[in-house]
Amino acid sequence: MDLIKYGSAGVSSLLFTGMAYAYRVPCEVQWRMGILTICSSTYHIHQEVLKDSKRTKWLERWLECLDGLAIILLSGNFYMRSDTVCNLMRMYVPMKMVSNVEIIKRFSYFSGILMGIKDNPKLILPWMMGLGGLMNYLKKMEWNNESRAMWHVGNSILIGMAYGLE
Repeated sequence: MDLIKYGSAGVSSLLFTGMAYAYRVPCEVQWRMGILTICSSTYHIHQEVLKDSKRTKWLERWLECLDGLAIILLSGNFYMRSDTVCNLMRMYVPMKMVSNVEIIKRFSYFSGILMGIKDNPKLILPWMMGLGGLMNYLKKMEWNNESRAMWHVGNSILIGMAYGLE
């Protein structure tokens, strides 16, 4: 029973890998989406399993940092040069680990979204679905399975549409 409860926290992260194949994205993007799937599901499962333990805060921060690196890798490479993305990742890690600052991850994500919507206005539809999950989170101030699923479904469709070959 606990396995189902805790495992469901990371199930929606599997959509990142599934959408890579559904939208036939380039191989390099499939790898990045796979990395995001692993980092995101590990982070969310850890968050659910050990949410009340004070001894795991450093591990939670590290897993959240890995999740952020995967987000920067995927969203930054949409429109930035690879060396710029690498430099952003180098700046993100100490900022996240020392002071829990996520401005670089947010900048990379939102600028990638804006550039994608500028190039393909249809991307606003899956992004709005993802925002529904974010709004649900902000209302309850907790990532529950419903909020997380809406966020991941919207973002995985958006990534698939943005990078898709068809």
